[in-house]
Amino acid sequence: MYSKLLNVRILVALLKKHGVRHVVLSAGTRQVPLARCLESDPFFTTYSVVDERSAAYFAIGLMKGLREPVGISCTSSTATCNYLPAVAEARYLGLPLIVMTGDRDARLLGQMEDQMIPQPGMYTAFCKRVADLPPLPAKAQPDDVWFCGRLVNEALLAAREGTPGPVQINYRIVAPIADIADASEAELPDVPAIRLVEEDDDDVWRECADRLRNARRIAVLAGQTHGPDPALCEAVDAFAQKFNCVVAVENVSNLPAKSALHTFLAAQALPPKPFRERLPEVVISFGGNLISAWKAKLRVNAGAFEHWLVDPEGSVRDGFKSLRAVFACRPTTFFRRMADLAGPGAHNDGAYASLWRTTVERVPFPDDLPWSNAYAIAETVRNVPEGSILHTGILHSTRIMECRAAPKGVRVHSNIGTHGIDGSLSTFLGEAAARPDVPAYLVFGDLSFFYDMNAVRIRHVGPNVHVLLVNNGGGAEFHFTMGEERIPNLSQSISAGHSATARAWVESQGFGYFEAKDRASFDATLPEFLRTDHGRPVLMEVFTEKQSDGLAVRALFAEVRRAFDAEMPSSDKAVAALASKAPKTMAAAAKFKNALVGLFHKP
Repeated sequence: MYSKLLNVRILVALLKKHGVRHVVLSAGTRQVPLARCLESDPFFTTYSVVDERSAAYFAIGLMKGLREPVGISCTSSTATCNYLPAVAEARYLGLPLIVMTGDRDARLLGQMEDQMIPQPGMYTAFCKRVADLPPLPAKAQPDDVWFCGRLVNEALLAAREGTPGPVQINYRIVAPIADIADASEAELPDVPAIRLVEEDDDDVWRECADRLRNARRIAVLAGQTHGPDPALCEAVDAFAQKFNCVVAVENVSNLPAKSALHTFLAAQALPPKPFRERLPEVVISFGGNLISAWKAKLRVNAGAFEHWLVDPEGSVRDGFKSLRAVFACRPTTFFRRMADLAGPGAHNDGAYASLWRTTVERVPFPDDLPWSNAYAIAETVRNVPEGSILHTGILHSTRIMECRAAPKGVRVHSNIGTHGIDGSLSTFLGEAAARPDVPAYLVFGDLSFFYDMNAVRIRHVGPNVHVLLVNNGGGAEFHFTMGEERIPNLSQSISAGHSATARAWVESQGFGYFEAKDRASFDATLPEFLRTDHGRPVLMEVFTEKQSDGLAVRALFAEVRRAFDAEMPSSDKAVAALASKAPKTMAAAAKFKNALVGLFHKP
């Protein structure tokens, strides 16, 4: 029988799945729930050592003899302090000591609560990972169960990853004594374990290759990378020949593999039901962050597929809440080795890739956008010269950029590691300076520019620099996600409305300057801006209007969802219909804006 306390049962379930069989227990109230679970389950061998200092060293001796991780568990307060010498010893011996410390309600720290000291991180200098498990109600929310399980998985994996070492799992108990002693639960929760797969785990690699051979739907999701890697492209293509998969890429993936499919707009367009009809059985991800709706839509379907992460550091990044394995190797190694393990008879029948290719073809980028930041960004991305560098500002600029596949050989970047607004211009100018012989283009908005405008006077700005600045008088992102119909004073401080322009500043620093205020002037000026023979850096300032821009992007996404018209809400259909009548000039923007506001207004 097991404890009534859910966070304790989650911990015990994952100790079993990760093969931690031996635990040294010291007396104390806060570790009673854990002790009762371990002592009642024949999987575990428990040892009773009252003195915590001695108990921890006893565990070190067990690890030397058993050659496997050993857990130690004690109650709260100064009992935990007695573990410190042995924790330090385990770190320098490279032994996977699992330190489990019982604790109390975090809200009572420093409030004269008995036996309570700051415990999480008390061994920080020596522990590879610290997990602080929150108390959970018996019927906890799925996200809370997932979070608790993820914390335990991360700690148990870290104990053995690379050079083994100690980890701390601090579990909080907020319950009366009767519940602490209660061990009436018949079963442990089925909390998924995350496996760490090292390069020398040959049997596991073969097992995973068998799983892929039998899968009919595999999605390879390529996150952001820093540039094309011919060896990686070759390995991905070899993998795609052997397994039934789609290789879904974004512009920032910088993965010009033959098997790559730019799925951004299709993923954005798919309503819930059609997406579920295309749901993969296995998701394999690598690289940095993703921009597309794949991320959000996979999370909604968490548990309906398994996620394998390829990460050279073996880090746990459970972005889809379905992580089952982390392959601690380079992506090139993973795809090449899996293709080899597939054997000569394995073959991708192309059905799943074809399903996604048909979906992509079903949602082309709209031909006739209104005058807006979406139009200016999309046209710029479509026309940048092949082989260029292209940077975009975060959120609006990157999202719109991804709606179109970049031209051949264009290397695409955005600071989506943190999605911070600051530094887009400086980052771009740094790469442009490092590659002075390559045409370089930056597309971003006014708030990003004014954040980072001092970068214009960096001495190393060369003639390959082209900056497209969309000046819509504030943050259009807030008008996309919120809108003045919900927050009437949105422009006051949230979207930071302004009337500033860049012209005087950039011209004073030697930039050539262009501007466009409507579709006609933009279409006429864009080819001149894109030229690579200016002999000096250039900036093109495009003037639009933030509220219209935000609403126009909503209309854009409603328009692409028309491909799945039966699944569209009636409001989206109305927006899509209006989008086809959108204005081509700033003079007509006010009327367009009022019509859109009426559609989105919630009384």
